[in-house]
Amino acid sequence: MRLNELQEIIDDLVLERLIKKIVIRKNKKRIKWVTDKDGFKVQMDGSTPREVKMKPDEIRRRKKGAKKGAKKAKAKANVAAAKRARSLKKSKNL
Repeated sequence: MRLNELQEIIDDLVLERLIKKIVIRKNKKRIKWVTDKDGFKVQMDGSTPREVKMKPDEIRRRKKGAKKGAKKAKAKANVAAAKRARSLKKSKNL
């Protein structure tokens, strides 16, 4: 093995920063791996998580989806707030 190859492997290992996150799916705790680096995602290589660079088109699609989701969440939040206010108003009148 060349020194350059060895150095690249060491750099890859040092740069990878994967965090275990506990999420609940179907009433069971599951471990989800997340990365803190922008432009990267976690891909399972068998049972080992690996950090992989996302392709530009995937980044673009995610950004677009996030904007769409934020817009929907904002609209739903306003409806929920109005219903909550109405409900509180009714309960105070009892």
